[in-house]
Amino acid sequence: MNPVSYRIDGDRTNVTIPMDRFGSVFIVFREPTKEKSLNIPSQKMNTVEELSGPWQVEFQAERGAPASATFEQLMDFRDNSDPGIRYFSGVATYSKEVEIPTSLAEQGGEVWIDLGQVYNLAEVWVNGKLAGTAWKPPYRVNITDEVTAGTNQIKIKAVNLWVNRLIGDAQLGVDEKITLTTRQFYRANSPLVPSGLLGPVQILHSFDN
Repeated sequence: MNPVSYRIDGDRTNVTIPMDRFGSVFIVFREPTKEKSLNIPSQKMNTVEELSGPWQVEFQAERGAPASATFEQLMDFRDNSDPGIRYFSGVATYSKEVEIPTSLAEQGGEVWIDLGQVYNLAEVWVNGKLAGTAWKPPYRVNITDEVTAGTNQIKIKAVNLWVNRLIGDAQLGVDEKITLTTRQFYRANSPLVPSGLLGPVQILHSFDN
């Protein structure tokens, strides 16, 4: 919940709200006011660091993928040489240690993590605590209350659609299928859909402009 800037013109109240893709808001006129206008300073985002590889990735059990793998850089599952990862559908947990400088905490403001592009949604865990869920662009979560100065453990639990697993089960030579459907929606030559955390993952610092 955030206050917004407004301007009263006669009997009309004009409110300007920036909208993200797939975004929606409720505007609540909570109390009467005698102020004709209010200007809320916009927030400015600065990039603190980009979280490049390697990433340790754990895959949901019994979904055809190995228990874990190391990604030297973030990549689309479709581009992986391991069929278990290429056709994986489920929860993939990306882990990394991140250093947050003490100077950042002293500056105040808010600390965010921006996931870049993720298919299709993700939970962000910081030091064992759930910070939030990113389910639409921008895939960004406020982690101010969870991070501390120094070393922080970041886990991103990304979940994708089951399309690729259905296509994987339709490949020639597959004896043990992981999925079960009453109708064959996809064939072996059906195009795979983007999957996984693609990034770039960045730590951001926001403050009033």
